[in-house]
Amino acid sequence: MGFDRAILYYLQSIHNPPLDAFMIFLTRLGNSGIIWIAVILFLLANRSTRRGAAAAALALLLETVICMLIIKPLVARPRPYMMDGSVTLLIPKLRDFSFPSGHTGSGFAVVTALLFSKTKIFEKFPLWIPLGVLAALIAVSRLYLFVHYPTDVLAGAAFGILFGYLSVRILNSFENHRSQRNAGSLS
Repeated sequence: MGFDRAILYYLQSIHNPPLDAFMIFLTRLGNSGIIWIAVILFLLANRSTRRGAAAAALALLLETVICMLIIKPLVARPRPYMMDGSVTLLIPKLRDFSFPSGHTGSGFAVVTALLFSKTKIFEKFPLWIPLGVLAALIAVSRLYLFVHYPTDVLAGAAFGILFGYLSVRILNSFENHRSQRNAGSLS
C-alpha cells in the first residue's frame, strides 16, 4: 500500500490549473462509460464494425455488472480522499467504493474487445490504439484526482482486459455454434 500512496501524493505535487482542467475533462469523458457507449453506438452504425461493437458492448456490460454491482460492494474499499481529508478534491465526492476503478475497467474492456475482434476494418485502421491511449489517460486522471488508488486502476485494467477478451470468445463461440447448426440444417 506504500507505493499506492507514494504515487498518489506525487501526482498531487504536480497539480497546476491547465493539467487540472485536462484531468477533469478526461475523467468526465469516462463518467458512466459515456465515451465508450458513444464509441459502441458509432461502430454499430457501420455494418463492417458491428461485430467489434457487439463484442465491446458485451465487454462493457460484463465489466459493469461484475465490477460495479458485485465486486465494488463486496470489497468496499474507501476512496483515497476518505482516508486523507487534507487533499482538495477537484470533482464532487463519489458515493460508491474505490476498488476496482470502473472508469478504467470500462475503457480497457471496450479497447480489448476491439483489439481481439477479427474485424477487417480494424486491421486497416487499428481503432483500439487511440482508444487505448484514451483509456490509459482516463485511468491516470482517476489517480490525479485522488479518487482511486493505483491498485484500483490496475485491477480495473485487468478486469477490463479479461472481460474484453471473454466477450470476443463468447461471441465467437456463439457464432461457431450458429454456423454449425445452420450447416447441419443444410445437410
